[in-house]
Amino acid sequence: MKTVIHILLIAVVTVSCSTVKQAKIEAPFSFALIGNTYSESPFRPPHPDIAKLIDALNRENPVFVAHTGNFIYAGFNVGLREIDARRQLSEGRASMAGLVRERYFVTGELDTIAGSPTAFESFTGYRSYHTFSYGSVLFIALNSTDSEPGKIGGEQWKWLEQTLAGSLQESIIIFVHHPPFLPKDSDVRKIADAERLHALISRYPVRAVISGAGEYLSTTESGRIQYINAGCVPLFKKEGADQYQYYIITFSDGHLSIAGKKL
Repeated sequence: MKTVIHILLIAVVTVSCSTVKQAKIEAPFSFALIGNTYSESPFRPPHPDIAKLIDALNRENPVFVAHTGNFIYAGFNVGLREIDARRQLSEGRASMAGLVRERYFVTGELDTIAGSPTAFESFTGYRSYHTFSYGSVLFIALNSTDSEPGKIGGEQWKWLEQTLAGSLQESIIIFVHHPPFLPKDSDVRKIADAERLHALISRYPVRAVISGAGEYLSTTESGRIQYINAGCVPLFKKEGADQYQYYIITFSDGHLSIAGKKL
């Protein structure tokens, strides 16, 4: 298990965009990734192993926890009533109450109600695409279910361009549910405009794009950017040999290393 170095620890702050250069973090830091924590059915409570997951995350003691999408079971084609989706959000919030670290959420396709992220935004307290910072690193969370799964809408593209152009941070890491690229053929839905996204972010100090679709870990690089798809196996499924319930990512000297973890 990696040990998080606590010197020069700087609190995570949610922001709408970055306009002030952040103090540089001199030591490596680690954050956790979880995802696909939806229940087996929209009408079942959170899986009881969520308590084990929270305990494991607290023992890891990351600087924050990022959920890479599919917190609930709603989505485009489920035909779920909004009251049932909001009940899932309420139950999910209660199930994570014991998590001691700050947590951030990426919008997955199952987190929308008839394509709308409004209820999920109300749950998280911020827009479905937003930023937050940790020291000199700017984190950008995108919504790749913007009009339909795998899509980023026009307004979001403009916001992303402005956010990148206005950032003064030394490093940028992007979170998104659907991966832009995978190292081999997969049935996981990818971002439709992946090449456009890569061309845009390559002009800025983006170190990595982290996604969470599917149930497997895959990594690839394009230019100097790491593309990491850290898919978590749902808690109601038995994990395979190469499947994990959460991940710990360590950022050091502009590079990310990832370790898959089981409960």
